[in-house]
Amino acid sequence: GQLAHGSERGMLYELLRKTYSTLPIISHGWDHIHRCLITAVPIAETEACSIDIVFAAALLHDVGFIDNPDPVGHHERGAAACPSWLPDWSAGERSAVAACVYSHKGEAKGFRTTPTTIEQKIVCDADLLEKVGYAGMFQRVKTFVEFGAGCWPEFASLEHVLRHLAQ
Repeated sequence: GQLAHGSERGMLYELLRKTYSTLPIISHGWDHIHRCLITAVPIAETEACSIDIVFAAALLHDVGFIDNPDPVGHHERGAAACPSWLPDWSAGERSAVAACVYSHKGEAKGFRTTPTTIEQKIVCDADLLEKVGYAGMFQRVKTFVEFGAGCWPEFASLEHVLRHLAQ
């Protein structure tokens, strides 16, 4: 992978870390963003792709929640916001990051944003992988607490969510 934005990646990381630390976001806060990043980068390092694009997109994939807590359309809002977070990046790079942010939900329920490039697939997979396993169980519980049963109409309560996770 290419590394053209080393210092800019560090500045973006710090800017987002500081931004998220001031927000009342529970399930899509800095801990989730950071876990997605540390999942995505090692995958990117094994692929023929732009690590810069994956790095920035992993950091920005849920930026659509910053000004609007509604999960519906957060991928669209986030993709539209990408250029403002990457002012020194080329138009093509900003577009590639925005495409990753837009497609990070893949074929999840309510989304039909199939990732097509390797960078898009890595960010989508990292976001999904962050939601499974021990940490993923807590991520689901936090999402339920933050957004309620509206996220999963098939679950009437947190108890139903936990029973489903145990299966």
